[in-house]
Amino acid sequence: MTILYNTKIVLADNIASPLAVGEVARNGALLEYHDGTSSRILVNRDIAETLTNKTLTAPVLTTPALGTPASGVMTNVTGLPMTSGVVGTLPVANGGTGTTTSTGTGNTVLSTSPTFSGTAIFNDITVNGTTTTINSTSVSVDDKNIEIGSVASPTDSTADGGGITLKGATDKTINWAVATGDFDISENVDIATGKVYKVNDVEVVNATGLGSAVVNSSLTSTGTVATGTWQATAVAKAYVAGSPSGDYVGSSDSQTLTNKTLTNATLGASYLDITKMTAPSNPSANDGRVYCKQIDANNDGLFIKIKKAGTFVEVQVA
Repeated sequence: MTILYNTKIVLADNIASPLAVGEVARNGALLEYHDGTSSRILVNRDIAETLTNKTLTAPVLTTPALGTPASGVMTNVTGLPMTSGVVGTLPVANGGTGTTTSTGTGNTVLSTSPTFSGTAIFNDITVNGTTTTINSTSVSVDDKNIEIGSVASPTDSTADGGGITLKGATDKTINWAVATGDFDISENVDIATGKVYKVNDVEVVNATGLGSAVVNSSLTSTGTVATGTWQATAVAKAYVAGSPSGDYVGSSDSQTLTNKTLTNATLGASYLDITKMTAPSNPSANDGRVYCKQIDANNDGLFIKIKKAGTFVEVQVA
């Protein structure tokens, strides 16, 4: 074995390739040696070089910094500048927030099933999912118009069944039905005192009566009508309780009665007008009949037809 101290070894360029086992030669700016398997290039510590397939054990980086690697996995790394230079989602388990953020108009992508606590969002937010659950005592929205059923291409079919459900012992719902074109309300509706129901801005009903614009109805019964004026068609006698056959009589109207029997009648005037007639037919067996008939051109007479000795006779009384 030869050991040289304080001696310079000058190597010429290697002409033979590959080197023989144990040989060392200069190959341009590189130093090449044979490790017993193949030729290897020695690393020059003072020259910038690109290392390929190298494993650095416990390296200490001074200057320059790591640079911008295209990919890689970092473990047990400390001292990273978290305010800049971080790309991608840093999991919560690794000290991150589980979010990807950007400035300006960039999107924020949340991790699976995030939970917010004391979070303020100052820009637009889009939530895409099957179910969105909000566990809040009160929800306050500044917007004065809330849209539901706002799908990409809304139709009456996509709106069918849409509405609001208040959970209770049973669901309290306001839902729209495409079959009827109506909002169906499952519960009673109680409006405040002094308020009314309107159709097309016209009052139709209030707490005590119908609106003046309501002129048609299909009522089949009413309560007691205390006052009012009937101005419609005549009410058929079949719908008047206790009405006799024939036309009925108004309590204060001037009417001509034909073939009517007055029982215990009281005359409201001091006279009774009797129309002249020819001799009438006989009354029933137990009745009498008073009438006026013409005697001659200058005289009329008042007569009574009553039964005498089993036969009806005419008696002139005036």
